[in-house]
Amino acid sequence: MTKWHTENAEAAWGSADVPPLTDMLKTAKGLRPLPDVRKYFCEYRRKNREAKVRAEAWPCDKAC
Repeated sequence: MTKWHTENAEAAWGSADVPPLTDMLKTAKGLRPLPDVRKYFCEYRRKNREAKVRAEAWPCDKAC
């Protein structure tokens, strides 16, 4: 993505409208800067831990 941006961004958008590389990486499907990836997984693991704690606090299965 970085190489493409360097070589083609000006031709694609024109010199006045070229978005910064960081913006390109944020909006590219499946591509995120490392800090954003780390943040996503931290939040994902936190939600899973919270769900597990809630499930353990209410141990009643469908039989209740």
